[in-house]
Amino acid sequence: MDALKKFWNENTALSVGAIVSLLMLSVFFIFQYQQANILKLESRWLVTSGVPILVALLVGGYIKSFKGFGVELEASLHKPVSNLELTATEGMAEIQGDEKRSIKYLHNLSPSQRRIISRLSFVMGRENYYQTYAIEQYIRELDRLKYFEVKSSDGKFVAILPLSDFKINNEISFGAIESFIRSLEEMTIQQTYGSLLITHHVVEGTDLIEALKIMRSKRIKRLAVTDENNVFIGLLTETSIEKRIVDNVLSAKENA
Repeated sequence: MDALKKFWNENTALSVGAIVSLLMLSVFFIFQYQQANILKLESRWLVTSGVPILVALLVGGYIKSFKGFGVELEASLHKPVSNLELTATEGMAEIQGDEKRSIKYLHNLSPSQRRIISRLSFVMGRENYYQTYAIEQYIRELDRLKYFEVKSSDGKFVAILPLSDFKINNEISFGAIESFIRSLEEMTIQQTYGSLLITHHVVEGTDLIEALKIMRSKRIKRLAVTDENNVFIGLLTETSIEKRIVDNVLSAKENA
């Protein structure tokens, strides 16, 4: 048991990648065997099951590059986070936002403007500026709001906080909003919310492999992406990186 635990601690990335690959391969074979007449899976989907362990090998440093399926995988992974040339999806989710202002400003927003706001920005250190009722109105009227962003007084990224932390049984918690306002005024966001916050971030030109290494080393699932001025521009997830890789491999194989 101790030996197994030691191996897991020393080879976490490889172990996780192997487990995910085996699970994916098992699922694909079950579909292929039991539902052959309904879902005729091509061999490319079986190839896909090997991507997680391949990524784990690259991230863990077991191999430096991989050539196959008509693509050199390491070269593709080392393209910048926000500039990787893929036609299927963008790995970084651009989260459109606006700064928390007055209720009058909120009511003057057009329906189309409201629909694109999924992030509301707040500035630390402002005293007697944010009101519980006003924030509650923003949450109620912006249907697609998902995150609160916290910025420093000079507009630099500090943290992202999921909106779900302000709801109990899908109802807005006034107590949670009051606690949030207090932490903004006292500049104690990190002490108040701790691991609930998304604080780790990478610059938009960071390699995908490097971003994935940071996630694995910090044991986190999401990274904020900022520009060179440390201004927030989007979120990067472990899943989105792996999806980029899968899309790239499949696209390369199809075009080979």
